[in-house]
Amino acid sequence: MDYECDVGYHRAENGGNTCREVESDQTDEEKKQAELERQNEQAEEFGYYEVTQGYRKIPGNICYGGVDLTPYRYSGNFGLRLVSFKGLIMMAILGALLYYGWPIIEAIIVLSPIPDPSDLKRSAQNAYS
Repeated sequence: MDYECDVGYHRAENGGNTCREVESDQTDEEKKQAELERQNEQAEEFGYYEVTQGYRKIPGNICYGGVDLTPYRYSGNFGLRLVSFKGLIMMAILGALLYYGWPIIEAIIVLSPIPDPSDLKRSAQNAYS
């Protein structure tokens, strides 16, 4: 009673409690291709994708325990994120910042005054005297 049929599923007409997939005009190959595209989109956006068991928990339900019919969750392929267009742009920006920014950082270090060690030694001796 905590679950209802997920999108694309319906209760059996004979009054059964099981959810069955809705018949469609798509071939098995087209269904697999559409499911693969959906999984890739989810994995790219969220870092994981879900495979339904045909059920979804009723919104606002506070029940716990019992049968767990939530979708199976699989982690996505994170290696592809670095190779994506956004990843390449981010790496190019980081490389440009390091390439053009390092001389500025180096100039600041070189131009900053270096304290004389003898002055530090005298000030330390005066502080503890």
